[in-house]
Amino acid sequence: MNGDGLASAWDTLVSTETLAIPDWLYPGPVGGLTGRIVSRSGDNVTVEIWWDPVVINQDGSPITDLVGYVVRVDSTYLLPETDWGGTIQTSTAATVTVPVDPPAYVAVRAVDEAGNQSAVGACLRASDLKYIVVADDRQTISDYNTALHPNQKLYPGKTRLEVLTENQNPKLQNLNKSLLYRYIGNETKTTIRRNMYMTVQGSKFQLSSPNIIDMLEPGNYNVVAYWMPNNDGNIETVYIYQNGLFVDTCSQIERYNEAKAEQTERDQEAYTNQSKYVSKFDAKVKQGRKAIAKIEVLQPVSDEWDSQPVELPEETNEIDETGYEDTGDFYSDNAINSL
Repeated sequence: MNGDGLASAWDTLVSTETLAIPDWLYPGPVGGLTGRIVSRSGDNVTVEIWWDPVVINQDGSPITDLVGYVVRVDSTYLLPETDWGGTIQTSTAATVTVPVDPPAYVAVRAVDEAGNQSAVGACLRASDLKYIVVADDRQTISDYNTALHPNQKLYPGKTRLEVLTENQNPKLQNLNKSLLYRYIGNETKTTIRRNMYMTVQGSKFQLSSPNIIDMLEPGNYNVVAYWMPNNDGNIETVYIYQNGLFVDTCSQIERYNEAKAEQTERDQEAYTNQSKYVSKFDAKVKQGRKAIAKIEVLQPVSDEWDSQPVELPEETNEIDETGYEDTGDFYSDNAINSL
């Protein structure tokens, strides 16, 4: 209305819509995960798993919008924090076939109508049915790190993790992952192929240099790779050992598009990295050939042989009976004594 108390014309028409309140209440973790090995074939085992139905939400309230469960098989118990893909099932049991080496880990999450997935309550190492508590450990660690530091007078308002991050010793040595992963990481037995790479979990990892071949036991290309996946479940680096001795740090070989018209800068970079390794290997082979001594044919000093006559002893039919004079009596007496 204007100052005269008269209604003015409409300037614009606004349409409103009341949106539903987002569901941020996650289901409670799956409990009672149990398993048994049904059969084994070669390097694979078939495992039956089952678990208790989820009846509460994360806050302890009764769950009314449960849709089902999603089962994940992974090569590490450090499962991704992001939502898992896969089929959502309503049953509280499943059968999976997994490899024995490297070991496979099986876990289950509950899913509600909004797509919220629960935390992981426990993880089952299927090869030997060992259980690893995941959710409780992570929650305990998180609660401890995010709690206020005990000395609030010195570090007011700061958590334990903040104090640790801000006060690290600058002289601390970098973490030796090649040593650490040997004891806490995953282990894969593999073989170096074409003097260049080995395969781990279906991906190829390249030696840092062709000279690494000289560090191996002669004629033995079998190695053990230790690794851990990143937060996305990918393996970026492996550390290889032979006979318990560290050999090399190997990065994953990045594939490239062979069609030049479709190559990106990343494809060209990947191609260049592989070409550099091949060039270094070719140079190593040429250098090795040069180090081998050339074979030379020695020529005789003279073509004329200096021959000298050799005197041979004269032939005779006489028998030398020296030393055989008394043998008759000896053999006679020996024959009698043997009776």
